[in-house]
Order: sequence, then structure tokens, then C-alpha cells
Amino acid sequence: MKKRCTDNRGWEAKINAETADATAELKEGSYIIEIKNPGNGDGDVQLAKAGYPLKAADYKIKIWAKSTKKTYAHILARNEQAEGWETFGGAFNVEIGPEIAPLELNFTSPGEGSAELLFNLGKITPNPDNAEDTTPEDFKVTIDKIELYEISGEETQVPDYTPDFTAGEGVAVTTSEEATGSVGFADGKATVTIDTYPNADGGVWSVKADILLGDTKVEKGKKYFYSFKMTAANGQGGEALVESAEKGWENRANFNGISAGAGEEAVISSVFTAEADVDDPVIRLQIGNPPEGATSNSIVISDVVFGHVEGDKETHKTTDAFMPFGPNTANATNPACPWQTFNGTDEENERGVGTIWADNGSFFYRIDNGGTVDWHDKLICGFGGNPLTLASDSYYTVEITARATQPVSCGVFLNPMGGWDPRFSESMDLTTEFQTFRFSTKDTFVVDMDFELLFQFGSEALSKMGEVTIEFQNMTIYQMSVQ
Repeated sequence: MKKRCTDNRGWEAKINAETADATAELKEGSYIIEIKNPGNGDGDVQLAKAGYPLKAADYKIKIWAKSTKKTYAHILARNEQAEGWETFGGAFNVEIGPEIAPLELNFTSPGEGSAELLFNLGKITPNPDNAEDTTPEDFKVTIDKIELYEISGEETQVPDYTPDFTAGEGVAVTTSEEATGSVGFADGKATVTIDTYPNADGGVWSVKADILLGDTKVEKGKKYFYSFKMTAANGQGGEALVESAEKGWENRANFNGISAGAGEEAVISSVFTAEADVDDPVIRLQIGNPPEGATSNSIVISDVVFGHVEGDKETHKTTDAFMPFGPNTANATNPACPWQTFNGTDEENERGVGTIWADNGSFFYRIDNGGTVDWHDKLICGFGGNPLTLASDSYYTVEITARATQPVSCGVFLNPMGGWDPRFSESMDLTTEFQTFRFSTKDTFVVDMDFELLFQFGSEALSKMGEVTIEFQNMTIYQMSVQ
């Protein structure tokens, strides 16, 4: 295996050189395994992580992978303390397709110990009677990230409030940017009708459907849950927020996303720890972005439950991502290149996976799974310990030269750290040819300020495009002093 200045997060490729012909390499922001010949058994090509610590808990492993040809995998958790070969469980004949998707293993540990986690990609024939349905030759498996969950304790969801839609109330609709809509009630359900989506100045916030929660109050640091069913005639993506009916985003307890296919009943739910005290909470559906090709919609909401959570169940999640680090590459610890991604799937949404790397003087962002709302596929420059610090008493222009493997659009925001008050909000329409874009601030800053530069790509259209890679050839921030 080639050596690179990258972090394999403890995952090591094991290839039986006597039977299999394969290579494994960390490159282009992923763990890539190229298999010419898979060998004679599933363990002949293997990705393994030894010494994974366990306690009395439930565990979940999610491997986000894709393959250039349909193939199979076995995912196993081997008990390292047992004599001989013993596992805590396995997921067998897991199919890997051309689009990145989570491959999942669930298992339980009765007590303290350790496991070797195994992702076997060697020869697998699920049905011995059909020898043609088997692991192919000459294919490539790409792994963007592996998510590891430790789930311990128990909890109980206690319902506190259920809106009574039979009384003809419980949902309120507001619109802006020329959008129009209303709500009606029948058969114990609320129907939100969007007659017109917003104009070009609008966004997801331009149509709001508030599920009212009566006299319920939310306390910061306490755990809550909600669940409701939603059916959209033309499909609908957007945001589900628990926040103040009056103050909105300034007094928000939880942020979640929603996505429903056309005519399909979706269950929207969340278990969350409140980020703020809210005296007048609502479940606010921000649904102003139209589904592709739709100019109107009808959304039925039913079976709403909101309540608090009792108990001590805890979920600890770690993510093994394979984005490179080291000199002259993209990483969180190199102040000269403070880039990071945020994916919708990072917060348990169904969609949004991307990765970054640097090569030959360019910076790359590959979207392997497009999200349905803009923040599902977010690229960030300046974050955490490496913000973009801009001095006071100056104007700034950001110059970007970039292209994409497919035409794609994104929002570009220069936003101060710790809140949402963009100093410019622009759009960038990328093509397959390099273009140079320039975005400027309109006001100076009273004091030096820390910023993040956000590129938000997610949309319904992006979710249907498959893999898209954006190449940044240049990004320069110019400071212009006030004369």
C-alpha cells in the first residue's frame, strides 16, 4: 500500500497476496480499495480496525461506501477476548452499488472488552446455486466515512402535547416574497396548501407552517422528542425547527431537516437536547423551496406528538473520515488551509455526503450524495480554531476561481462566527469551465471579527445529479482600507 501523509483512523487494509490482487490507498479524501481479483474468500480483501473498546452497550457501525460495479461485503465485529473465532454479530451479503450509501452493522456487547471491526470485500457468492451472482473483478470501492455509535442506558418518551386538529386549529401558515398559502382541517388532519412558491428573492423560510404546541415550554439542557406524519402531493424538502413562535431563529431549541417524496407518507421525528429556553415553542416547518418542477403543493400533517424524555440513554458517535491532513493539504489544524465539510448525514439526515482534498495546486470538494436542502452539502472555509479574522475599518472582496464536473449552483455567505448575520449572501453558478467570481462587503466592521465563508450546495436538483466535484483553482480575500 502506498504511504501518504494521511490518517487512516486505525483502519488497516489486509490483502491475502497469495489469492487476491488488490490495493488500498487513502486518496481524494476517501479510503479507496481497487480490486482486480477478489481471491477465494470474503476475508481475502479486508479493511480492519483492531482494538475497538466496548462496554455493556449497543453498537452501530455505518460504512458510507460505493462501488464501480455491484458487489457484496460482510461486516463483522470479532470478539478479541474470546479464544478462537467468535463475533458479536455480523451483516452478511451487504450489497454495494454505484451511489454512496450506508452499510450497517448492529451488535450488542454484554460487558467490557474490545472488538476487531472487519469490512470484508473478498470473494462472496450469496447463493451457491447461482455462481454468476458473485463478487466481480476489476472494480473500485470508495469509502468516504465510517460512523461508530455507542448506545447505552434506557429512556422513555413521555407525550406532553398532541394538537387537536378536529377543532379546526393547531397549524398556522405564514408566507413572504410573494408566496401564497393557507391551511385547512378535516378528518383530524391539517392540510397546508401552497398556491404559489416565493420569487427569486425567497428561500426555505418564505413559507412557514407552524405546528402549535399550546402552553408547552422548553427548558435548555432537557431532552425532548416529537413525531408527526407528512404527505406532500409533489414531494417537499425543508427544515423542521423547534423555536419561538415570536422570536424565531433568535430563540431556537432544535434544528432538523425534512424530506418527503411525492405522494409518500414520511414520518418526521427528532429526539433532541434543547439548546435554549423557549416559552412559546412551535414545530416550525420552513418549506419555501419548491420541489423540482412544482409551482404549488398540498401537504397533509397528522399524528403529531410532542413530549419530554426520561431516563439516561446516551448515544456517543464518532466519525472516521478520510480527508487528508498535513503540510499543504486541507485540514482542521493547518491555519493556511482551514477547510471543512458539513454533511446532512453528519446530523442523521438521510442525505448529504461530501469530502475534500488538495492536489496539484487545486482544492477539491466532491459531493457523493446530494442533499435536499442547502445546508446538507456545505463547504466551510474558516471554522473552529481557524476562523477567517478580518480587521475593522476595511472593506473586503473575495475572489474565487472554480469549475465543476457538472453545472451546479450554490449559495456563498460571509458569516460572523457564533451567529447568523451574513455580510454578503450571493450565488455562484458553476460550469465545467473555470470562471472567476467576486463578492464584496458593503460595510466596514467596528472591531476585528472572526468569519466563516460558507458554500452551500444542497438542493432537490443536486440530489438527483449523482457525483459532482468542484475544483477551486484560486480563492483570495482582498482588504481595502477606508480612505
